Amino acid sequence: LDLSKTLKKGGESIKNTLTKIFEDKNKSGGVRGLLVRDIFLDDAYKPAIARQNYLNLLNNMQVDLIFGSRGTPTTQA
Repeated sequence: LDLSKTLKKGGESIKNTLTKIFEDKNKSGGVRGLLVRDIFLDDAYKPAIARQNYLNLLNNMQVDLIFGSRGTPTTQA
């Protein structure tokens, strides 16, 4: 998400909404008994950073689910 530049306000709104959803899910027992942990990375709406964030999530952070970037340039990257 862009958490620092042009689309910061929208990125923060998405982050806050997802955080609340995950908190509520965890309070009700999580997903199949596992708690959900959220990780939000700032891509500053720059495709190269978005791509690096995806690679970092996949290769280093052992995530099970990724919600996509916001916007065509970062999604295409």
